[in-house]
Amino acid sequence: MKNDLRYGPSDAIETFPFPADLKMMPLDNLGERFHQERLELMRADHIGLTKLYNRFHSDAEYDPRIEGLRALQQEMDTAIAYAYGWDDLDLEHGYHAVSYLPDNDRLRFTI
Repeated sequence: MKNDLRYGPSDAIETFPFPADLKMMPLDNLGERFHQERLELMRADHIGLTKLYNRFHSDAEYDPRIEGLRALQQEMDTAIAYAYGWDDLDLEHGYHAVSYLPDNDRLRFTI
């Protein structure tokens, strides 16, 4: 890599280790479902991505639509792990404190 901020396809995309059977995976369908459900929720509640993800990461949020998005996120993460042959991993989805955020905003629904 060069020392500037420009990367060409040969620097990143062509060398990215995509799974061998990517076309056989349900990733496109899962991603599209997540996108559509997220979009419908934002439109219905008149909110943007920031408010949506604040709700997504809140352990006090029990809206079935948000819980549905969390379930889809889990499906996507599991499918990606499986695509790379890591089907023996326990991703431990849940609410975890992440150290790279401020103390008052560290809780995230993540692996």
